[in-house]
Amino acid sequence: MRNLLILLAIILISACIKEKENNFAPVLSTIKAEVATPFLVPTSIPTSTIPPAIASSPTLTEVMQNPLTTRHPTLEELQAYLITTSVDVFYPSDPIGDQSDVIAWYFEQVNFEQANLSETTDIFYQDVNGDGEVDLILSDLHPSWWGQGIMAIFLWVRDHYIKPFVVMGYAKYFPYQRVSFEDWTGDNIPEVIFDFKGDFGGTGYFKDTWMRYVIHCQESCSVVWNEIVAQTRRFNAIGLTSTIIVRTSNDDNKPEIRITTESFNAPEIGPGFEDDPFADLRVYTSTLQVYTWNGDIFEQSDEQVLSLPETIVSKAVLNSTDGPNVATLNADLTLTTDLNSEDFYRPSYDCALYVNGMILGEPFNCYRDFSTVEWVDLTGDGQKEVVVIAQVFDTQRLLAYQWDAGVAMQIADISGDIIRSDLYGVRLEDVDGDGQLEIMAGVLDYQTDRSTCKTYGEPFFVSGTEVVCYHELAFDDLLYSWDGNQFTLDEDNN
Repeated sequence: MRNLLILLAIILISACIKEKENNFAPVLSTIKAEVATPFLVPTSIPTSTIPPAIASSPTLTEVMQNPLTTRHPTLEELQAYLITTSVDVFYPSDPIGDQSDVIAWYFEQVNFEQANLSETTDIFYQDVNGDGEVDLILSDLHPSWWGQGIMAIFLWVRDHYIKPFVVMGYAKYFPYQRVSFEDWTGDNIPEVIFDFKGDFGGTGYFKDTWMRYVIHCQESCSVVWNEIVAQTRRFNAIGLTSTIIVRTSNDDNKPEIRITTESFNAPEIGPGFEDDPFADLRVYTSTLQVYTWNGDIFEQSDEQVLSLPETIVSKAVLNSTDGPNVATLNADLTLTTDLNSEDFYRPSYDCALYVNGMILGEPFNCYRDFSTVEWVDLTGDGQKEVVVIAQVFDTQRLLAYQWDAGVAMQIADISGDIIRSDLYGVRLEDVDGDGQLEIMAGVLDYQTDRSTCKTYGEPFFVSGTEVVCYHELAFDDLLYSWDGNQFTLDEDNN
């Protein structure tokens, strides 16, 4: 009897299990159908269950987005693809030092329908990840008011291009950009170097900023180093950031970037300052920063202070004597209430040079606290001349007069751009050591990369065509020598 009861129990349990399997079969079938097309209903699947995308092989999303399979696509095909596909976009958190909210808003509104590719678009074919396949790099610039530029990298994988990696630049005024290829990581595979210059400004100031992006590609691309490499601040202020970049290797043979930075700035000038509108000059810390390649990024490994910050409140010398002769620099502050005048945001002094009460030459603009007058033997004849070095905005002007018994003769009127933190724009220097002073004048120069020049017409410039080229910030000096009558540009030494 006991054995019979056990047998009946086994039969009943088997029947129940079979019943449950029959009831669950349709549910399992439904689950399999959903898993087979998971990206059709992404919200119904936990993120953790979606397998990570592998750049070296196509993902389901790439297949569904109609990937770009044309090896050498036309501009129209690239345009259509960019409009309909998703892209990975890189932008620094604060690329220009201010207006970060505006920058972030712009970069989040990626809309290639507003950036029609044209004959000014550059297409490069270069293997940038070392897989033996040539990749496509696109560079397109819209050099207009509130202009922008894009640099897009399309890696070729097996039979199609994968999702593009895009770096974007943005400018209020007129942008410039350049794409080049150099091996920065020491693997004999070139990185993509994207240089972008943007102009920004507002009421009373104007700023140029040069950014550099180094993009390293393997299965995908990423920015492994980006910095501001130069900056100028102009209009009603003085400001300059300059860098020297040296690429080398450390003792462990790891690639390094060594960047020396110098920077100075003066506060914005505007009406309403109680005393002197040009209050002080701030010279910032000069540094040497070292970035070492760690296999993923250039990581900062060292920073050295080369010079400490300082504040220069005044460098004024407004009176100077040479025996009975007294030279005086008079400076009267002028302000305008005309909101339409640029001088409303650029107040300066009306300055005049007097010797023994007699005015020499015409009045000129200057900043009183950063202007000097002195007697110097410029011509080497044993007689001293009266020399004024007057600063106004971002330039210095040197005026020199011979003075003989109440008769003045101008022998120099030379201006130079302020390019050093010691406010060097013009200076006196015995360049060749012969005992005769020369006049040196600084030049804030822009070296043009002619290979980047493009001619733009409508719709960018409706009044005609303009040639747009990328240019880098550079510095130079001009030498003026005494010719027996006046100081003239020395053609042999410039």
